[in-house]
Amino acid sequence: MNDTIRRFKMELERDARDYRYVERPGAGHAHIQFTGTFQGNEVIWDAVIVTLAQDYRERYPGGEHPGAEFSLPQFIEVGAATDAMRQLKAGLNVPRIDEATLRKTIIMIRNYKRLHLGRHEFEPAWKPA
Repeated sequence: MNDTIRRFKMELERDARDYRYVERPGAGHAHIQFTGTFQGNEVIWDAVIVTLAQDYRERYPGGEHPGAEFSLPQFIEVGAATDAMRQLKAGLNVPRIDEATLRKTIIMIRNYKRLHLGRHEFEPAWKPA
């Protein structure tokens, strides 16, 4: 096991936590770190979890939220690695990011065995009328 990962796990265990906040959750996003596996190797996920509405605002500043006439997929984006840490962004169809959403997202990432670099899209958050 990588020393960075070992120290990170010890910190989590000491604090009786499954993840560490990099940035506390706001209404539309949270930035956390947690352990998991990527392509058979243990990693620390450096994860930004956002609502689809927040992601849309970030990608299209000043743009109006698309509404029900558009189809926005939920997604996971796996990015670059540095040392034992790998970037991840997840966009979820939830009204806000809270503790329960973070716990469920961690479970989802840990259980997803076919993750690879790039963007994974899932069922549209809403469908055209």
